[in-house]
Amino acid sequence: METKGSFLFYNPRSGELRRHMARNSFCGFRWEADMREHHAIGLAACLLGATLISVTAPALAAKIKCQGIFQVMKHGLLSTPYCQDQEIARVARSYGWKVTVAQVRNDPLKKVYICQALGNDNRLKGACGAYSSRRYR
Repeated sequence: METKGSFLFYNPRSGELRRHMARNSFCGFRWEADMREHHAIGLAACLLGATLISVTAPALAAKIKCQGIFQVMKHGLLSTPYCQDQEIARVARSYGWKVTVAQVRNDPLKKVYICQALGNDNRLKGACGAYSSRRYR
């Protein structure tokens, strides 16, 4: 029953009403179903893209590269608190302390305690400048 059909097409921008000839359809119903399928496919593609972006974004953010207390940037090195905390945890582990970067980052008192105990180490001069025991002498 598929024949050439025609239906009225309304353009909301211009306000004109014109006759539209649909190919391979029965009074335009197949054309409307095809458009619904296209919209559904487009919506599914957008949802898939948004899901992929939301899943990969944390992985991209986790790739901060540090060189000592400095973050490696595109145009050089930049001292950041994240890299300072990472250096404090690394030095504390080299002394045999069981401490993670997350503990140093999330617990300010842990950072102060480590810096006061190990602040004389030259590797912690930049990261523990405000907390070292030499500052209080």
